[in-house]
Amino acid sequence: MVARIPGTETLVVADEDHRALHIAQDARRASSRDAFTTVELPGAPAQVVAWGDTILVTIRDPGMLIRLELAGGVAKETGRAPLPADAWGLAVTRDARRAVVTSAWTHKVSVVDLESLSPVATLDVAREPRGITLTRDGRTAFV
Repeated sequence: MVARIPGTETLVVADEDHRALHIAQDARRASSRDAFTTVELPGAPAQVVAWGDTILVTIRDPGMLIRLELAGGVAKETGRAPLPADAWGLAVTRDARRAVVTSAWTHKVSVVDLESLSPVATLDVAREPRGITLTRDGRTAFV
């Protein structure tokens, strides 16, 4: 999974094989290995969403959502939210107050408050939920 921070040339790449995020400040140099800094993660990442100085990434096992803050080209973890195993899909409300995360193998969808990084709801859904998108008002999720 690759995300680009809006309004910048910064790319964030989720690398499941190496349990890491790779961040390139300048997308035009992304073909060079030395253009990237690497952040090791506690498990394999699935999806990443980035905006401003914030990066959110889902971790499959153990299931969690990690928040990182980007400053001066360095990403530092600023919090974790525990989630059902195999956390996969990720969508964020337009006001950046909530994230909605699918957990594929455990067939769950969780809503996470991004200020406190705590799950506020977890629902059972049909098997293997992966991709997710939200309506503009953030009140409806399509899984």
